[in-house]
Amino acid sequence: MKINGQYYDALIMSEWHDLIDITGAAAHSLLKSLSDDDISLLVDDFYAYMLDDDDARLFLSNQLVKDRLHATLLNWIRQVLNSSTADLAELIAEQRKVGNIHARIGIPIDLVARGARRVKQSLYSRLRREKMDPALCYDAMRFAPCHGYRHRSHDYRLFPNP
Repeated sequence: MKINGQYYDALIMSEWHDLIDITGAAAHSLLKSLSDDDISLLVDDFYAYMLDDDDARLFLSNQLVKDRLHATLLNWIRQVLNSSTADLAELIAEQRKVGNIHARIGIPIDLVARGARRVKQSLYSRLRREKMDPALCYDAMRFAPCHGYRHRSHDYRLFPNP
């Protein structure tokens, strides 16, 4: 089954727009207030976790993480946490590009999903250490990067390279 890319992008945009709309202003502010150092710690945790996995190491090396991937993931998380309805088309295009790269090099979808869960778990731990109000933490986590990864992994499944 092949799904029309324009339809898919419109669906993703609608879902992401709804997520932005239902997330409270305090949660958006909290996520936008995370420093690059905070996000870098999330990325460090993600790559430490993935580099400890035999399957993930087939696609990663410490040098590749240092040279390219760390900065790319940090930038992507920052973009997602700061996203607004104005920049969704650009973010969705970037998701498609990264999904195509993952598909081209054969990264299994379960590794993408595990990585997404790890980023979200690490972010949750960070917010809870700050003794956040549980309702605010929940609202922020609902919006956090996993929705972008979900779309990215879905894109990976639906739009493999011919």
